[in-house]
Amino acid sequence: MLASTQLIGLPVIALSSGNQIGIVKKIVFHPDKRVLAALVLEEDSNQTLTLLLEFQNIKGIGDYAVTTVSSKSIRQAKELPELMEIMEKQQPFKGRRVVTENGQLLGSVERTFIDPVTGQISALELSGSMLATALKGRLLLPGQFLRIIGTTNIVTTSKAARHLQPAPTKFQKTLKKVQGSSSQTWETTKRWANSLGKTIQEVTADDKPDDEVKQ
Repeated sequence: MLASTQLIGLPVIALSSGNQIGIVKKIVFHPDKRVLAALVLEEDSNQTLTLLLEFQNIKGIGDYAVTTVSSKSIRQAKELPELMEIMEKQQPFKGRRVVTENGQLLGSVERTFIDPVTGQISALELSGSMLATALKGRLLLPGQFLRIIGTTNIVTTSKAARHLQPAPTKFQKTLKKVQGSSSQTWETTKRWANSLGKTIQEVTADDKPDDEVKQ
């Protein structure tokens, strides 16, 4: 799960040449499919054109860069009228109200998370609801409960409220990373200690007299 804001500013690298061919400037979501549709790119050589990299042409999305096959994957927005229309109508997700289909307010969007493999919206981080206030934090809404992404409101299924969960804080995320790192270090230490113990036993056995070893 990746926060969509983490994509902004990432370099786009062509796998055919290894060269950087653009920088992610903006994200375009398909409102009906609730999926990442394209990335709007900045290109140093030409700032007058709006350039798009469709999600279907993305090979990988990582912490450092977005990869695609070649510069031929990049298209001018005017060549993709459907995406251009979506892009022109799209408003920032942050601040949009999230409402269930039976009229319950769940909160306002703080961050949008995507699945970097499928491009699907995997979760929304919400704030501003009574529940979030009671928990003194933010809430995560799984993406499968989204129904409609409007320009001002996002509508969810009526069951969405039951599946809200507390969003992890920065401290919890850091602690989890430290615990994971410590666990890996401990496992490595145990393997090394076991290996060392076996080696010592073998050396000790080799040093014993033959009659003692036989016993």
